[in-house]
Amino acid sequence: MPGIDLYAAYGLDRRHQSPELAQQLTARLDQLGQWDTAARQRIEIARAILGDPARRASYDVLAANPTIQVTEQALAAMAGISLQDPAPVPPPTPPSPNQPPIKITGTEEFAGRTVVEHLGPIDGHGIVIQSILKEVKATFTQLRRRQTDVNTALLPYREACARSRAFAIEELTEHALELGADAIISFSINFTTENLDLALGFSLTSITTDVTGIAVRLGPPSATD
Repeated sequence: MPGIDLYAAYGLDRRHQSPELAQQLTARLDQLGQWDTAARQRIEIARAILGDPARRASYDVLAANPTIQVTEQALAAMAGISLQDPAPVPPPTPPSPNQPPIKITGTEEFAGRTVVEHLGPIDGHGIVIQSILKEVKATFTQLRRRQTDVNTALLPYREACARSRAFAIEELTEHALELGADAIISFSINFTTENLDLALGFSLTSITTDVTGIAVRLGPPSATD
């Protein structure tokens, strides 16, 4: 699973039973000062999930899927703990200085450039799972009460879509570079949303982005490009 691995983060053995994992995490909590609230909250979330067999089983199912990105907010929802300071959405990873830029277009050509070689179709996929539905419902309740605006109400969904889209395009670009491409044509993007009902009566929202295109090599730019 890309992102948070609770077992690796706290040096836990997956073969241990839930009560033993909870005991180990409690020992870690006892070693922290009361002032370190962020670290304590993360450990409490891990203990609530891994220390409970049902929650742990749900987490293990998600962790076993390498295409799923589980956010800190999703883990908090699974643990039944409210985050004091939700983690901000990280900006897209900037390209490496040594990585050639990839041009992307939804058409079959670039102005002033000639496609000299078609390298084949490529795709990319991004999945983000978090407790969006609850957040959106809460903000829309505020909207009805005129305590917020539409943009604020849709912010959790927009942030999740942005993360999902970034993961998908990053994977698409990696595939193009592996083929030796310097551009992608016929680019298309599709979003799907699904509500996942898990154990203990709680649910998470899955935002999936699927992107496709054709990896190509472009000829040199024209004099006017």
